[in-house]
Amino acid sequence: MSVFDWYSLEIAPLLRKIDVRVKELGDGGSMEIGDAALLLEMPLDEAEKIAREAGVRGEVKEIDRRVFFIIMREGSSAVCRFYAREIACGSPESYTASQISYIYSVKIQAVRAAFDLLRIKEAGGEAVPAVLSKISVKNLE
Repeated sequence: MSVFDWYSLEIAPLLRKIDVRVKELGDGGSMEIGDAALLLEMPLDEAEKIAREAGVRGEVKEIDRRVFFIIMREGSSAVCRFYAREIACGSPESYTASQISYIYSVKIQAVRAAFDLLRIKEAGGEAVPAVLSKISVKNLE
């Protein structure tokens, strides 16, 4: 299985669910903290702790969009870590081998080998799947 297959099966569907739920929230809406934790595949107590650190007072029952994204950035689940790494790289238009290695948590040597195989120095958005499809999940860190 390639890293692209793993991403397509494990991360992308979850990101789509998150996108739909956040769009349903709109700017002034809220969601139950338990729903957020479930959606982000993280323990409820971790989500509550992050929400309190983000300024939610008292018993954490509901969160707004701002707090949701803070939880997503700070959480420990696979999708949270992926999101945090993407944000840390600034979501560029083209990615270096080092950025792809960091964001997808793949060994740098494997990413460089894929770049060499594809004869590229950077990967624009449409080239990232091609890079990831050349890398086995055995190279995930």
